[in-house]
Amino acid sequence: MEAYCGAIVDAPIAKSLRSDYQNGDHTVLSFSGGLDSLSVRALMADRKIDLVSIDFGGRFRRERKFFQQFETTIVETDIVSSNLRAHGHDFMLVPALLRARAIGASGIATGQILESSAHSLLDFLGVAEESSNDAGFDLLTDLAAVRPVGGMTEVGTALTSLRLCRDHISDSLVSLAGPREEKLHRKHVLLELSAKMLGIDIKLPEIERPSRPHFVFGETFAVDFLVLWVAKRAGRSWAESMVRDLPDDLEDFLKDLRLDFYERVAAVSSGIEAPQAHDALCARIRATGMIPWTDDDQREARAVVEYLTCARRRRELPVT
Repeated sequence: MEAYCGAIVDAPIAKSLRSDYQNGDHTVLSFSGGLDSLSVRALMADRKIDLVSIDFGGRFRRERKFFQQFETTIVETDIVSSNLRAHGHDFMLVPALLRARAIGASGIATGQILESSAHSLLDFLGVAEESSNDAGFDLLTDLAAVRPVGGMTEVGTALTSLRLCRDHISDSLVSLAGPREEKLHRKHVLLELSAKMLGIDIKLPEIERPSRPHFVFGETFAVDFLVLWVAKRAGRSWAESMVRDLPDDLEDFLKDLRLDFYERVAAVSSGIEAPQAHDALCARIRATGMIPWTDDDQREARAVVEYLTCARRRRELPVT
């Protein structure tokens, strides 16, 4: 924090946060209880992981109701009511960083996925005009940045969660967002289609969808990215429940694409330095049925990014 903010930090670690293990064999997981972090927890079940969760209070208290069911260190903060979060989300790593220092952990794991931003996917595909390699995290710490699901899409972590931690899915879903919020409807659609794909009979909680889609197509990259998969797998009407103003040429664009890469895993570094531990993670991912991207997957992913980039340009919005 001192290096990142230029501040002087005087915060003795409470005895309750100290630990007997100081040999660097643990990884701290920033755990929100969402599908991405649930997947990470399940995939790293054979490793020594220490969970840290953030209670933002207010309307976000619903998240705590779910993640407090797990053995996690909970950090309370009112930062969402301030402007300290205006320039990014690196602040969300601070509790995990403090916990990692307290227990002598070797790295910090997150549920960062492939399309967490347009830039992260562009970086991987090698078409970004400039790199965006999480400089904020690098300034915060010299600990390893572990991203076990960094090669998966949002669809991939939904499939992984359904396969490995199905019993938690419903509670996780209702903790993600409030009634009639866009995110809750989007995740419900994602899980419903993913469960159908896997042939899993899961009873998801009934939700009230927004009266109209919150976003216009071309406004938010991650939402648009998922909308293409939904349109391909379930049809235009499903996609129209998620965004407004779908392009007229959407079906023409999708007709020759399979979009299997959404359900597969790209060859992105997990950040796990020990070869044996990295191999074990890869084996566990393969055991869930996820296979690596092919050359065709790479080609289709590039086509999707180009299509979405053009959609954003038509709206004259910057890529975020």
